[in-house]
Amino acid sequence: MSEEWIETKLGNIAIVSPKDPPLPENAPFITMADVDEWGVWAAQSGPKGSRGGIRAQGSDVLVARITPCLENGKIAMVPRDFGAVGGSTEFIVIRADEGVLPEFLFRWATSQATHSAAIGLMTGTTGRQRVSGKDFAELPITLPPLAVQRRIVDLMAHLDNHLANMAVDVNSVLGLTRAMRDELFGSFDGPSVPASQMFDMLLGRQKSERQSVGDYVCPYLRAANIGEEGLRLNDVQTMNFEPHEQQKYGLVPDDVLIVEGGSVGLAARWEGAILGTVGFDKHVIRLRARPELSSSEYGLQWAKWCREAGVFEAQATGITIKALGFGRASALPVPVIPLSEQERLTAPSAGAERCLQLLRSEVKSLQSLRTSMLSLLLSGDIVIPDSYDSLLSGVA
Repeated sequence: MSEEWIETKLGNIAIVSPKDPPLPENAPFITMADVDEWGVWAAQSGPKGSRGGIRAQGSDVLVARITPCLENGKIAMVPRDFGAVGGSTEFIVIRADEGVLPEFLFRWATSQATHSAAIGLMTGTTGRQRVSGKDFAELPITLPPLAVQRRIVDLMAHLDNHLANMAVDVNSVLGLTRAMRDELFGSFDGPSVPASQMFDMLLGRQKSERQSVGDYVCPYLRAANIGEEGLRLNDVQTMNFEPHEQQKYGLVPDDVLIVEGGSVGLAARWEGAILGTVGFDKHVIRLRARPELSSSEYGLQWAKWCREAGVFEAQATGITIKALGFGRASALPVPVIPLSEQERLTAPSAGAERCLQLLRSEVKSLQSLRTSMLSLLLSGDIVIPDSYDSLLSGVA
């Protein structure tokens, strides 16, 4: 690292939670929903009206201070042309001092080191933890000279723009995939049967502390392992399944898993990525094709359509945590389509789904590259040469 770099605290080179004058009711207002996870620019959903909240201005950096928004990467910049804006009280506002690029502070805030450190500062009860602006201002930051800031910002902006373009592609393919599913299931006017008749369905195993240990401990999947992009297998937990329970709850390739409680209706297919017996808990419904009636792909596409069309949501009950209910899920109607036709009819949406997974995989790889490159740039472990200045694309 060059001697010109300064090791300091955020509060020494930026104003955290600035005290701006009151805003008029027609000022733009930024809600938490107006900030994308790991996006760049915040949107605004309408005028402030009588709402209170934070006060910010164009080029300020907004960092979500509450769980799970902070963990999920709700960090963004206020667009330069917004002027004075209001926003959710759950944002921390960061305003760069002279000699510091706002865009540099944004990249610093989205770095893995800063993000992890901020999460570590959260206090409060489970589910409502927050980090304070005062504590956030104490976070360490290594500030390079302005010329180096410009190079880092410009290089990372190119990566962020590419990620934004890829996100547009993902959303386009996702929209096409959903339209295909809706055309198949939403407009069907033929006969139907209960889901439990079309598929072999089973609710997962109840877990308790005493079942965490035993002679037959196996990995199992829970609701948190099922996402929009498929199965998340980086955090698989274990519990004891006796031999007869392994036979009952053991997954086989092509089983479809549906979230019963929480993010109701999220669905993904098990493909045997973990060797040996793998079970599932009571917040997951296993849907298995009946060889004479249905295919795994048909079950997966039907389950995804049910979530997208609000079918699962309409059946869910509960206030804090929604639950689909095994009985209600089992009774949902499934179109009766001959097995010989199911493959042909689901082929378009299944093909689009594979394309979607490839795009998401590319996005994930590029995000990983961004994380690594940003960390190395902010630490000074790699240095962008002065000759890069001839390529700068208008960084202020």
